[in-house]
Amino acid sequence: MKVVFLFSDYFMTVVWQKIPTLTDGATAKEMFLNHKISSFGSFLKLDEYSSLSKGFFFLLAAALFFALSTVFLKFATSAPYFVSPATAIVVRFLVAFIIFGVWVIQRREPLRPHRWRLVVYRGIFNMLAVIFFFYGIKYTTVTKSNLLNLTYPAFVFIIAPHLAGEKSKWYHYIFLCTTLLGAALIALPPSGTGFSAINKGDFYSLLSGIVAGFAITILRESRKFDSSSIILFHQMGLGTALSALFLFPQLHMPHGGGLVYVMITSLLAAAGQLFLTVGYKYIPAALGSIVLTSGIFFSTILGITVFNDPLTGTLLIGGTLILFSQIGVSGILEKKTPIKEGA
Repeated sequence: MKVVFLFSDYFMTVVWQKIPTLTDGATAKEMFLNHKISSFGSFLKLDEYSSLSKGFFFLLAAALFFALSTVFLKFATSAPYFVSPATAIVVRFLVAFIIFGVWVIQRREPLRPHRWRLVVYRGIFNMLAVIFFFYGIKYTTVTKSNLLNLTYPAFVFIIAPHLAGEKSKWYHYIFLCTTLLGAALIALPPSGTGFSAINKGDFYSLLSGIVAGFAITILRESRKFDSSSIILFHQMGLGTALSALFLFPQLHMPHGGGLVYVMITSLLAAAGQLFLTVGYKYIPAALGSIVLTSGIFFSTILGITVFNDPLTGTLLIGGTLILFSQIGVSGILEKKTPIKEGA
């Protein structure tokens, strides 16, 4: 409920900025802000946590949209359509490139980023993470693929000190081990069959989580120098070109329902990517990754209800361990400090 209040509050602030000055000299915006602080201030603590709350909302929406996109991707790559993951990947990047290209043109922003290297690195790592994840969805269940992909927060806090200067503590490595144990319980085959029997979809999904850890950390740094629209524009353009080049032999034109599902997947993923990029403007990389673990619940519920994914004891334990470790590395159990606007 608090998230709903925060979103409506933020929306109304933007709307009231458009109202002209009143006859007594006070603007409608000033009146609304005064009312907002007096009525919601103590309950929502907007003076301290408005930035964090915005990040929370955007990343929660991103998690939901990403989870929904995997459902339609599974439809597209399964019978009777059998759309190649390579095709879905290229279409996903192309659709997003067009959407964010229009956005950049409308905003009349200069296309040249301030930090080319960060934007390029972000685009490359994001593309690799998407490739591994889409192939993971093809060859394993929606539930397992999402759970294994969502291990990436455990890798963010290891990468962040080297790329973003964010501090990690010794006990974070305990949570990393917990994450890996959870991933093993989810991915490892029954006892006695050996590592060679691991589902390649599970392997791809875990690999996507590792690569995504780099992509998320680089995104956090890139956002310090360039706008969300510029980052997304170049990220999607680079992803379109490179994925089409690398995956060209596997491309084919989908038809009918397969094409519809691929387009829905692409639109949902583009919306999720927008929310993801904007959300990380307001929230630290590790903590933001914890918010995105809400995707564990979204994807598990969708996988079970839509595809009848098996809910085994090892999957429950593994998912719980992953969730527990993400809560641990988030720092929310430690003493809280206010997060400054634009952090």
